Amino acid sequence: MTGVAGAGKPTTPGIIPRALHSIGPDAKRTDPTIHPCGVCDACVTIAESRNVDVQEMDAASNNGIDEVRQIIDSVRYAPAATRYKVYILDEVHMLSKPAFNAILTPLDEPPPH
Repeated sequence: MTGVAGAGKPTTPGIIPRALHSIGPDAKRTDPTIHPCGVCDACVTIAESRNVDVQEMDAASNNGIDEVRQIIDSVRYAPAATRYKVYILDEVHMLSKPAFNAILTPLDEPPPH
């Protein structure tokens, strides 16, 4: 994401995973929604940054190939508590060239989850 200050660049990556995983207050929703409920377990744990299936990495300080390999290794495993695994790479432009090239593999050929 890119944009001017105040456009919601850090806020949006927190909303998208909730929209993908929200099951609603009655736990009956089975598809992603544009209106996350904010009260189901998935919404609460994502908002509190403690959902195991939503991982955020600061690429400005973790910009090497070893850090990206950890992500690539974990991509193959199915999500533990939600529908999908979500990886948020903050400051992705700070990745080293080898790390950036390595992260393209799971983007080009993502698993179903």
